[in-house]
Amino acid sequence: MFRFENFWIQHLGFLETVSLHWNNSPFYGNAAKKLSSKLEHVRVGLKSWSKGLSNLNKLIYNCKWVLHLLDGLEDQ
Repeated sequence: MFRFENFWIQHLGFLETVSLHWNNSPFYGNAAKKLSSKLEHVRVGLKSWSKGLSNLNKLIYNCKWVLHLLDGLEDQ
């Protein structure tokens, strides 16, 4: 499943990723097949690129750890 996220546009590597995958797709004589191929290559590229953007689980873990530490300090 692919879901485009609006915040991707704000990241520096977004346009480079789209451009790279758009321009490196195979050439087809049929315009519909060419467009479909370009969109598929951009989708795959953005999907792999987006995996490196967010480490949400790590951020949540770190926040919980800090809160636990602060709770411990408060008890002292």
